[in-house]
Amino acid sequence: MENKNTHGGARDGAGRPKGTGHPIKDPEEKAKSHNLRFTDREWEIFQKNGGIKNLRRLINTGKFRKII
Repeated sequence: MENKNTHGGARDGAGRPKGTGHPIKDPEEKAKSHNLRFTDREWEIFQKNGGIKNLRRLINTGKFRKII
């Protein structure tokens, strides 16, 4: 007996084809969640200067000060 319900669910051919879209990253390359703590003033400054996107760019281009 076939399911005659037409109110959604899996359909043949529905969805994005496999292999399209973003490639899967290696586990070392995947971003993990970390907490940052700012005062309200510091948070405003951080956001006005590009927020996390700008911070990542600075780190990845080597312009962020490295402490080793």
